[in-house]
Amino acid sequence: MEDGPDGKNYFSKFYCCFQGVKLGWIKGCRRIIGLDGCFLKGVCKGELIFAIGRDANDKIYPIAWVVVNVEDKQKWKWFLELLIDDLKLNLGNGFSLMPDQHKGLIEAVKELLPYIEHKKFENGFSESFNAVIVDAMKKPIITMLEELRLYMMDRIYNMKLKGQQWGNHIFPEIRDKVNLLKKSQTHYKVLPSGLNQFEVRVATDAYEVDLERKTCSSSISFLNRDVEAYVDNIFSITTFKKAYNYRIVPMNSNDMWPETNYTPPFPPINKRMPGRPATKMKKSTIENTGTHRVSKARKKIRCSICKEIGHKRPLVYQEGPKS
Repeated sequence: MEDGPDGKNYFSKFYCCFQGVKLGWIKGCRRIIGLDGCFLKGVCKGELIFAIGRDANDKIYPIAWVVVNVEDKQKWKWFLELLIDDLKLNLGNGFSLMPDQHKGLIEAVKELLPYIEHKKFENGFSESFNAVIVDAMKKPIITMLEELRLYMMDRIYNMKLKGQQWGNHIFPEIRDKVNLLKKSQTHYKVLPSGLNQFEVRVATDAYEVDLERKTCSSSISFLNRDVEAYVDNIFSITTFKKAYNYRIVPMNSNDMWPETNYTPPFPPINKRMPGRPATKMKKSTIENTGTHRVSKARKKIRCSICKEIGHKRPLVYQEGPKS
């Protein structure tokens, strides 16, 4: 909560990261996080900012989200501090981040995660999640948060069921990507150097390869070995099952929640949100505030009958009474 100009307490921010989701990301997801946000569209204004990961099947894995009254460096820093603590990110070593380009976020990342690897932001990270929560964004904050909880509880359960139906190797999607790589590397020339060391050449380029580190599919094919056996475990179905091995504990409806002595906060104070689209079209500086109207081409409108500026000829021109 935060104090308003009238001395009352107003909603400021709320952080959510479920234990089952957090453990699932640590145990079974790739070491990459996307950060983005979207505006609330209901009566209560503000913004939902969130962290999204990727599971072993290359699908989105919502990790944590916060509701804030305004997106700025202070709120992003607060969010990152909690996220770093929950996910054990330390200073960012061994992790990759795909942040949106909000100035406050970029500055907060530089301060808190100086050693994290930056990757180009992918819209798919947030667009998939936005498509899921588009209806929830129009509802009051508590209702929206409840729908997000139910969505994650249902998602984890269904993903766990899918994982039980698969074997213990890699996913069909990952297998397709491996096969495409094999086809693209058929013209590579492989020169053995040791039992598991090679020099791979293509055109004028040359690459040192060590199969013990599982780095090159063309060398694996050269030895007639199974390429899939060299795919990193992070893309395995076994790892996928670890990501969805936990659950979100169900809870009673809010009419059965225990009462507290806390004073309920008022809704967030309406503030101008950076980047929020204007609700009304702004007048151009060349538009006249008087009676003259301007066309979409920014030219003054002139009546073709009376030649006056400021209106068009009527659709049906009626002559006055004849004398």
